Amino acid sequence: MKTLSKKDIKILSLTSLGGALEYYDFILFVVFAQYISFHFFPESLNEFWKTFFVYSTFASGYLARPLGGIIMAHFGDRLGRKNIFIASILLIVIPTFSLSFLPTYTTLGIFAPLFLVFVRIAQGIAVGGEVPCSWVFVSEHTSKTYRGVFLGILTAAIAVGILLGSTVSLILHQIFSVETMRDWAWRIPFFLGGIFGLIAVYLRRFLSETPTFKQLKQEGKIKRFPLYEALKSSKKEIVLSLFSTWILAGSVISLTLFFPKFIGEILKWHISENNLLQIFGLIFYFIGCILSGYLADKIGLIKACKAFAIFFALTTLFLCSTLYIYPQYKTMIVGLYMIACLSAGIVNFCPMIMVELFNPEIRLSGISFSYNLSQAIIGGITPPLIFFLHTFSINHPTYLGVLSIYSYFFVIVIIAWVCTIYFKRIT
Repeated sequence: MKTLSKKDIKILSLTSLGGALEYYDFILFVVFAQYISFHFFPESLNEFWKTFFVYSTFASGYLARPLGGIIMAHFGDRLGRKNIFIASILLIVIPTFSLSFLPTYTTLGIFAPLFLVFVRIAQGIAVGGEVPCSWVFVSEHTSKTYRGVFLGILTAAIAVGILLGSTVSLILHQIFSVETMRDWAWRIPFFLGGIFGLIAVYLRRFLSETPTFKQLKQEGKIKRFPLYEALKSSKKEIVLSLFSTWILAGSVISLTLFFPKFIGEILKWHISENNLLQIFGLIFYFIGCILSGYLADKIGLIKACKAFAIFFALTTLFLCSTLYIYPQYKTMIVGLYMIACLSAGIVNFCPMIMVELFNPEIRLSGISFSYNLSQAIIGGITPPLIFFLHTFSINHPTYLGVLSIYSYFFVIVIIAWVCTIYFKRIT
C-alpha cells in the first residue's frame, strides 16, 4: 500500500497553504461588510437594506463559480491538475488588489456597487476552479488509508484562510479607531491579500502533477470533452455531489462566517470580540475537519458521516436555543459555539464523498460542475436567508424563533444522512 513520502507531504502542504491564502482573499468581503456597505451604497438607505445588499453582493461571488469551475475543470482534466492552480490564484489576486483602490459611491454613484459586484464575480470564478482541483489533487496524491485526514487538512485550510482574515481584522481594530477603519484602514487587508496571492503563485511553482493524471495521459485516456462524458455517464453521481456540497456551503457560511456576527449583535459585543470568537471557532472547526477525516479512515465514511450528523444536529440545536432564548448565559453560548464549530467538521464529508464517485478521466469536471452549481445556488441563497431567519428569531425570542434559525441547520443534517444512504447504493 502506498505511503506518503516527504515529497507528497510537501506537495500537500503547498496545496493547503495556497488554498488558505486564496480563501483569505475571498472571505475578506464579509469580514469587512459593514465598512463596504457604508462606502458603496447610498447613505439614504437604512441599515437593514445596506446590510442585505452587501450580503447579496457577497453572494454574487457564488453565482459566478459554475463558470469558473467548468472552464478550469475542463483544462484540468485535459492538461493536468497542476496547471489550474496558477490560473486560479492570478484570477483572485487582481480583483482583491482592486478593492484597495476602488472608488466609493460618493465618487462613482451607482457604478460603485456595480464594480463591487464585478469584483465579487471575478473572485467567484477563481475559487470555482481552485477548491475542486485541490481536492482532486490531494486525493490523487494520497492512498485511501490517509485520504480522509488529508482531505480534512485541505478542507480545514478554508478555516485557516478565514482565520487569517479574522486575525488581520482583530489586529487592525486594535491599532485603528472605528472611525479610521471606516474611513480608509479597511482597505489594508485587501492590499495584503494581493501580496498573499503573489506568494501563493510563487509557492505553486514547486507543485508536481498527480500520478493518476500522468497515468491517464500515458494510457491515452484523456477525454476531449470530460464534462460531456460526466453528464452522460454519471448522472446519479452528479446529483449526489450537488446535495453533498450543500453540507459544506451551508455549514461554512452560516456557522463560521455569520454566527459570530449574530452572537456579537445579541450579546452587544465590540467588533473585536466578534473577531476573537470567530478565531477560536475556526480553530475548533479546523480540528473538527481533521477529526472527521480520521474517523472516516478508521470506521468508514458512512458510519463517520452519520455520527457527525447527529453531533451537528444536537450542538446547533443547543446553541440556537441558548442564544435566542437565554442570551444572559454568555459563557455557555461561547462554549456551545465552539462545540458547534467542532461538529462542523461534517463539511469534510463533501469532498470525501465526491472524490470516490467519479472515474479519474472525468473526476475534476464532474466534481467541479456539481460543487460549483450547488455553491452558486446555496451560496447565493444562504447569506440573505440566514440574515432573514436571524432577524425573525431576534424578534421572536421563543422556541418558534429558535425553530426558525435552527431549521437551516436541521436541513443540513437531513441532507447529510440521505447522502450517506445513496452513496452506499451507487458505490
